[in-house]
Amino acid sequence: MIRMAAIGTGSITRRTVAAARSVTGLRFTAAYSRDAARAAALASDLGLEHASADLMALLASPDVDAVYVASPNAVHAGHVRAALDAGKHVFCEKPLVGTVAEFDELATLAAERGVVLLENMRSAHDPVMTRVADLLPTLGPVRRVSFSYSQKSARYDALLRGEQVGVFDPAVGGGALTDLGIYCLHPLVRLFGSPAEVAASFVHVATGADASGAALASYPGMVAELSWSKSTWGRVGSTIEGEAGTLVLDHIAELHELTVEYADGRRVAERPDKEPDNITYALRRFVAVVEGASGADDLAWSRGAIDLLERIRARR
Repeated sequence: MIRMAAIGTGSITRRTVAAARSVTGLRFTAAYSRDAARAAALASDLGLEHASADLMALLASPDVDAVYVASPNAVHAGHVRAALDAGKHVFCEKPLVGTVAEFDELATLAAERGVVLLENMRSAHDPVMTRVADLLPTLGPVRRVSFSYSQKSARYDALLRGEQVGVFDPAVGGGALTDLGIYCLHPLVRLFGSPAEVAASFVHVATGADASGAALASYPGMVAELSWSKSTWGRVGSTIEGEAGTLVLDHIAELHELTVEYADGRRVAERPDKEPDNITYALRRFVAVVEGASGADDLAWSRGAIDLLERIRARR
């Protein structure tokens, strides 16, 4: 049984702990926050055995085998580094870090310590995404891809009123690209590799963070359009267009169904029976890698997405 501690007390932590209840071989046992009261409240709410405001003491505990890092993006690297250095496996929220240099440093450290480092990219092992990879060859040469994720932040209006809002604070790694856009970048890299060229444009808010944006990623013989927003509501699906057919996803992150329309008139529609929350699949993958499965593909996909993230940011 992998005993896991959570770093961070936000809503994603609560969601991940809930998803873990369906995962064999993993149990959340502790919560950490610099604020002892917040750590205690989270532990109480979620039925965790321990709460701590002392990170080093938590990481030194023999009762903790792994750490889930769900702190603000800007401090992921420090928390991941400390956990790996303490010999703990790490499951980290996306994006794991903001630069390839940081990623390579942490991946090397994990290998040196003999522990697992994995990113919580919940769509990566979702059964719908697995089917996308299976069906991709049936589309013929792929010429155009469009991945989109728009969801207006519940805190956007507060931002417009001048309130301080963490998800739009660049100092803590906030912004639409890192929060939502990464869900477009990761499957693009997983399915098609790294693009040859990238162009991008952003809409910024007063804090300097991006509220929305779009990127054009060019490959030999193919172009990909990526868009993301935390200031608008979008209900546009994502598509992969090939010479022999087009595959449509209902959502790029919250995957439920896919449809393929072929040029010869055939139509395939699939809605797999699956877990209520696809974080469950990411957690099961983490357990499998800790138990000995190779995590090389997962690391390569994460590294490629972070590289693309850097390239898009450079176009600001």
